[in-house]
Amino acid sequence: MLQQTKIRMLSSATLLAAVLALAALAETGAPKEKPRPHPVCPMKVEGADVRVDTIESGAVIHITSKNPNVVKKIQDAALQMADGTTKKAAYACPMGDYSGVQTKDSRCPKCGMNLEKR
Repeated sequence: MLQQTKIRMLSSATLLAAVLALAALAETGAPKEKPRPHPVCPMKVEGADVRVDTIESGAVIHITSKNPNVVKKIQDAALQMADGTTKKAAYACPMGDYSGVQTKDSRCPKCGMNLEKR
């Protein structure tokens, strides 16, 4: 069975506007943040098959593999890019209802108790 991870890309106009805004900000001498480590790009995972489709609002990148281990690596890389982290922390509900990544409010989606970092 073929599994897919899709990443929607910005349209070229949106991307150009973002680049121009960043260039203007750089010229103002705004304080620079400490750079975060860059996560692995899902397209660069070894064994990934990549296809780019152009659509009206931009592009859609299809990243697939027939190997389940490669699919897991693609999903992990996509998750890291989405939340800006390079390490996944595991969280669990003290009642055993939930385990996984931290929720937005740091509470168990089933019982509402605070999640604990593992």
